[in-house]
Order: sequence, then structure tokens, then C-alpha cells
Amino acid sequence: MTPSGLTSLSICLISAKILTESSTAAREALPPGSTLASFGGELSADLSLEGALGSSEFVAESLRGEVTFDLRNNRVPLGLIKQIFSTIAALSPVGGSTEQWPEDLSFSQLSGFALLDNGLTQPHRVNLLMDNLEIEGSGVFDPATAEFDYSLSFTLLPDAINQSLQINEAHIAKQWPVNCAANLSAPVSQYCSPDFAGVRELFAQPEVVSPVDALLNAVPRQ
Repeated sequence: MTPSGLTSLSICLISAKILTESSTAAREALPPGSTLASFGGELSADLSLEGALGSSEFVAESLRGEVTFDLRNNRVPLGLIKQIFSTIAALSPVGGSTEQWPEDLSFSQLSGFALLDNGLTQPHRVNLLMDNLEIEGSGVFDPATAEFDYSLSFTLLPDAINQSLQINEAHIAKQWPVNCAANLSAPVSQYCSPDFAGVRELFAQPEVVSPVDALLNAVPRQ
């Protein structure tokens, strides 16, 4: 596989272009003038891929296999994530706020994977885990034009050991639908936006009460 093919792959790895510029290869893959936010850290990846040699575009269209990665000693800008959850909270009947979230954060766990069947330009699955935030979904990326289009879910996990991103319970354990479609050269703030109809539908669903909570609620309080 050519180095440029791996560079194209690196652009896809960290879900819907919330990705790392921590390596020289990733920076060189970006179009001139890109305002892509930077992840600081030490990136390691395990690649199990098959693909035809040739131009970077040909390689990107033929890759098959799996990539797993993690970013240690990271420092992650939260601007886009805060923007997404602020928008979701604005649609909540009980409100919510991300004002206490910092502008950037070091996550104890930042890892993920990409599963490719027919290259980057065909639908493929991506996953990113940042402590208690999981980003999961699928989409396409065209390295020739730097255009991407992903349908993702952003989920705040209730049982994660490190609850780095905290907001009220109305936002926890729900797969918030987010659409990410833009060009890498666009401002990061334009990369992703919640699916408003999907968010409203989730807020409208009745709260699921666990059997334990139901029992506790049924016990008369003194």
C-alpha cells in the first residue's frame, strides 16, 4: 500500500472528520487553508487491510479490512462536540448545558476503529470512544475532493468509568443522530449538525424505568 493511500485512510479514521493532525502524514493530507482542529497525542494504529496498489484514489477505492487505533497523551478540542450537544440541549424539554465543559480535554481513553468493505468512497463503519462519549455510524469519504458524508450517533455512556462529559440525565444513554457532511477545508463548526427531527423524537419517547428503579419508587417513603 502506498504511503499516500494510508494518508487518505488516516483522514477517515477518527469518525466524521473529528480527527487527528498529530502526525505529519495527516497534516499533509489536508487541503491548503484547512482549518481542521488538531488533536495532540501519540497515535498508534493496527491495520489489517487488503487493497490494490496504484494512485492514492485507486487505493482508497479498493481498501478492505479493519483499522483499530488509539491516541495516548491526547489533548482534544471540544468545540464541535460542545456545539452539537448545546444544540441538542436547546431542543430538550428539561434543558441542559455544556457551559462547564472545557475548550479542550485530555481523555483517559481515546480509541476507535474503521471497517472497510470497498474502500473509503463506499459506505463503511466508523467508531470512536472518548471516555463516556461513543461516536458510531457509517458514511463515505472521497480523498480526491476531500468531501465526506457520515450518519452518526453520539451517545453519552452511563456506565463508563470516566464521566468526562457531564450533562443532565435526559441526555444520557441515548443515541443522538448527527449528520456530518462537508469538505475538509470548511470551518470545523460546519462539519456536523444534529438531526433535529431525530433529536425531537428521542426527547418525545417515554422514559424507560429499570425494574430496580420501579421497585424503589413503589416503596412508600417515610
